[in-house]
Amino acid sequence: MSIDVQKCSFQRLLYGYFSDVKRTITHEFLSASLTELSKGAHAGKFKITYRDHSGKIRTGGIIKGEDAAKKRAKAILADLIKEKVDNLSPAEARLIQELRENKIQPGKLTPSINTLKTVETITPKEATELFLTREVEGAGYSYEQRKDYQRNLRELRYHFSMEPLSTITLHTLEAWADTWKVGPKRFNNKRTILSSFWKWAVARNYAEKNVAEQLQRKRVPRKASHEVLSPWEFATILTHCKATYLPWLCLSGFAGLRGVEIYGRPDDRNSGLHWEDIDWKRKVIILNHTSAKQTSNSKTRLIPMQDALIDWLEPWKKATGPVHPFGVMRPFTGSKSYTEELGALIGGWKNNALRASRASYRLAQTQSIATVTLEMGHSKDMLLGTYLNPRFEDTAVQWFNLDRAAAKELSSQPKNIISIAS
Repeated sequence: MSIDVQKCSFQRLLYGYFSDVKRTITHEFLSASLTELSKGAHAGKFKITYRDHSGKIRTGGIIKGEDAAKKRAKAILADLIKEKVDNLSPAEARLIQELRENKIQPGKLTPSINTLKTVETITPKEATELFLTREVEGAGYSYEQRKDYQRNLRELRYHFSMEPLSTITLHTLEAWADTWKVGPKRFNNKRTILSSFWKWAVARNYAEKNVAEQLQRKRVPRKASHEVLSPWEFATILTHCKATYLPWLCLSGFAGLRGVEIYGRPDDRNSGLHWEDIDWKRKVIILNHTSAKQTSNSKTRLIPMQDALIDWLEPWKKATGPVHPFGVMRPFTGSKSYTEELGALIGGWKNNALRASRASYRLAQTQSIATVTLEMGHSKDMLLGTYLNPRFEDTAVQWFNLDRAAAKELSSQPKNIISIAS
């Protein structure tokens, strides 16, 4: 059988004489398939197929004539559009109209729609857990900083547990912040942590804007220097202190060590001061950077030991291991802390007074800010603004001479009326 090539369509030559030929018919942002059948009772006719709103393939009929089939396919697509739009809200209808006018195909919107779904559904609990895992745990923060982040973000997800993160507004955040029973400095610290979290969330499309950054900062009043103990007050708590807590009390008052530097961080029990860190022959404490307050610029520092400190620590000269024994509560842990018990002897416990006293009396003794700054492990500004409370040189001599005998004798005397500079 000979074939008249001129009477055959290009598609028939390309796909084969007995193959069905498909064409795509589009109307607005929808499309349908037009298939020219090559065999059977409907050979030469056109079959219409399309997908309905649920995604199922539907048949729109078998039509004789290509033009008639095209017209029928476009009518079906137009009905689909009308049916969909009729069920939309006015806002949704306007959005679809904008898509049509800008000739944006629905397929291109899929990534954006998925992102919107994430923004609308992710909860504070899910977002904060991701943030802590990815941004805090492996970021080299100190134990105290990590705990601060965990505590504040735990409060956030507890307070906003029933709503997506994207629905938290500045108004609702301010209403929550108004319930914080904290001072100005602590308020600003909490705000900084929340702002860091929201900045991270915005970058990942979990929230539209950083509402925490819009919280008004609190004005922090100029802080007065920490209170300082008198030699009589120090002698009194020294002579009444339990043996278990004597190393902490002496190292704080005579050497100015921070509590965390003595008993270590909860996440690393070996980080605290060990008896092996004391060079008894050279009369110096070697505070390693692992024992020092954990900051980005922590450095090993040497702290000279006064004879009175060596006298008080005599029973532990051959001791090894952590200075603060395992299983012993910290002196200022809980509402009924040991510091509260000691404070009752001198009219109330004064926070940070031991470290501030050592700094103040040491400056009176050495007359050198540089020396005291190095020994205390503080910046000069922090030392001058917070920890120094001017003392007289003769009182400093009395403080650093409070060995066991001197402390017992002074504490047995009636409490003197101490002048402001004593």
